[in-house]
Amino acid sequence: MSITIKILKVFIYVASIACCFFIIILSPIIKIRFGLLPSERIGEVALRTEIYLMNKKFKSTKVKFIDFFVCTHIIANKTLIDLIKKKLLILPTLIGYPTYHLLKILSYKISFFKKFIITIHAKDYKHLFSKTENSLDLDISFIKKGEEFLNKLRINKNSKIICLIVRDDNYLKSKFPEKDWEYQNHRDCSISNYKLAVMYAIEQGYYVFHMGDKPKNYLNLKNKKFIQYARDYRTDFLDVYLAYKCEFCITMGTGWDILPAYNFRKPIVWTNLVPVGDAVSFSHKFIFAPKLYFCNQKKRYLSLKEIKDLDISFKNKSKDFRELNLSLVENSPIEIKDMTKEMINILNNEAEYTQQDKDRQEKLLKLYDEYFSYKWGNNMNQFSRISKNFIQKNQFLVEN
Repeated sequence: MSITIKILKVFIYVASIACCFFIIILSPIIKIRFGLLPSERIGEVALRTEIYLMNKKFKSTKVKFIDFFVCTHIIANKTLIDLIKKKLLILPTLIGYPTYHLLKILSYKISFFKKFIITIHAKDYKHLFSKTENSLDLDISFIKKGEEFLNKLRINKNSKIICLIVRDDNYLKSKFPEKDWEYQNHRDCSISNYKLAVMYAIEQGYYVFHMGDKPKNYLNLKNKKFIQYARDYRTDFLDVYLAYKCEFCITMGTGWDILPAYNFRKPIVWTNLVPVGDAVSFSHKFIFAPKLYFCNQKKRYLSLKEIKDLDISFKNKSKDFRELNLSLVENSPIEIKDMTKEMINILNNEAEYTQQDKDRQEKLLKLYDEYFSYKWGNNMNQFSRISKNFIQKNQFLVEN
C-alpha cells in the first residue's frame, strides 16, 4: 500500500468521526443509518437487499430515515451491484465504510448507537415474500443484450430455459484461498446425480444451463440443449440475466440461486437441502427435499423428531455431523429427476396429487412447523412443498 493511500485512509477515518457527530446532531430531525452489504458473496448481497426492500415496502413508521449502504471490499457480481444501486444509496467503500465501521463498534459498546445501524435479517420472518413483487428492475436494453447472447447460441428468445447449479468447494477455495472452507464440505453434492434430471428436462424441450463460477466438476453430457455455461460463457451480466430468464432453477442452496428464487420470484427445485430444519419455505413455487441423516451407529436414517432431539436441526458445520457419527446422504438421481418432473408438471398444470399425497404433505409441514418453528399458521398452502415422491419413499422422516 502506497504512502498516499495510507494518508488518505487516515484522513477518511478522522473525517468519519466528524460524520458520526453530524449524524447524532441531526437525529432528532431525521435519522441517518448505515448498513453493510456483504458483496463478496452473491447470495448474501442478493438476499439481504431483497429482504430490506420487502420490509421497506411494508414499513408503517412515520419516522424519516436516510439509509446509506456500503459494500465490502470484494464484489462478487458487479452487474448485480449496479442494479442494486438503482434501489439503494450505496457509498464508495473507501468513503462510507469507515463511518459504518465506527458506528458499528460504538453500537456494540453503547446501545444508543444501534439506531444508526441497519440490521438486515437473512430470512423473511414477516412472510412478506408472497405479498410483494420482485424489486430488481431490468430495462429493455438489459433484456435485449441477454437475448443477443441467446441468439449467438442459436437459442430462440422464447425458448424454455432451466438453470442448474450444484455446489462444490472450488469457488470459495479459489476466491478466498487464505480461509479453510472444510467446515462447509457437507453441503457439497455430486453433479453426476443430476444427469437424469437434465436428460428428462431436455426431452421435455428445455435448454439446461449449468451455472456456477469455477466449478470443480462438469456434467459429461453432449447435447445441443445442454449448455456448459460455467465453463464456456460465464459473466457477471449473464449470471443475472439467466436468473431472470429461466423458467425455473434446480439447485441445492449455494448462493447464486437466491437471484432466481428471491430477486426474480422463479420456481425452484431445492435438492439436498441441509440443515434439514432450514428448508427454504417462503414460496409456494418451491419444491424441496433434504439430505438424509444416516446414523452410522444405529445403521439407519433418522426421523425429523430424532434430528430435532439431537439438536442438529440447524447445525451447519461438517464437524457437527462427524462428532455424532452421522453421514449426510444425497438425493438419488431418480429422486432429483422426479422432483424436476414434478416441477415441470406443475408449470404445465398437469400435476396430480392424490388425497394420500395431500395428507402426507400436510403431516410433514405440520412437523416442520412444530419442530422448527416455521409459524405457518393457517397459511400453510402459501409455502413450499416437499417432493411428492420423496416423502412417499422416505416415510420414516415423519415417524415418531
